[in-house]
Amino acid sequence: MGKVLRKISFREVYEEWLKSKKGELKPSSYVKYRNIVKSYLIGRFGDKDIRTISYEDVKKHFDKLKLDELDTIEYYQQPGKAHHLSEITAKQCELYELMGVNVPS
Repeated sequence: MGKVLRKISFREVYEEWLKSKKGELKPSSYVKYRNIVKSYLIGRFGDKDIRTISYEDVKKHFDKLKLDELDTIEYYQQPGKAHHLSEITAKQCELYELMGVNVPS
C-alpha cells in the first residue's frame, strides 16, 4: 500500500519559506514580501494544498486582481541613499489619506 501524504497548505509552505528568509533579507524586504503574500495570495490560496496550485491558477488570480490597482507612482529618497521609484496600491493611498499624509506623487 502506498504512503498517504498529508495535505500541505500554501500557508504552511509560505510561513516556512518566510522564516527561512528572515535572516537573509533586509527588514524592509521581509515586510514587503510578507505584506504582498498576505494581501494578494493567502486569501485565495492559504488553505489550499500546495500540490494542487498550478501556474495557471496563480496567473488567473493575478489577472483577476487587474493590476491597475497599482496606480500611483512614488518617488522618494532616504537620507544618504539613492532615489527610489515604485508603485503603490490604491489601498496604500487610502491609508496615507486616513493618516492625514499626502500621497506621494
